[in-house]
Amino acid sequence: MATKKKKPIVPEDFSARSIVEIYDQFVQGIPPRKAPDIKLDMSSVERVDSLALQLLVSLQKSCEAKKGTLVIENPSDIVTQVSEQLGLSNTLFGSKSE
Repeated sequence: MATKKKKPIVPEDFSARSIVEIYDQFVQGIPPRKAPDIKLDMSSVERVDSLALQLLVSLQKSCEAKKGTLVIENPSDIVTQVSEQLGLSNTLFGSKSE
């Protein structure tokens, strides 16, 4: 029986300044022995940097290693733009056509 988990909150400032505050929240979203299925609503993000996106890639790989998924929902324009600039859009969002 699946229990509904609370979605981790992604702050407006998803950058190196805020990453320390939210890192534990992301790590807690990965159950130690279960396949994690994590959904992140990124629609409110107004600032993002490479460190924050690297955290998402790391979290995604951790989920996949446990046969789970990380889904980024509603990425804001800045999240999409910075991901594309860093060459991470396919990694983070898959092949999406808009």
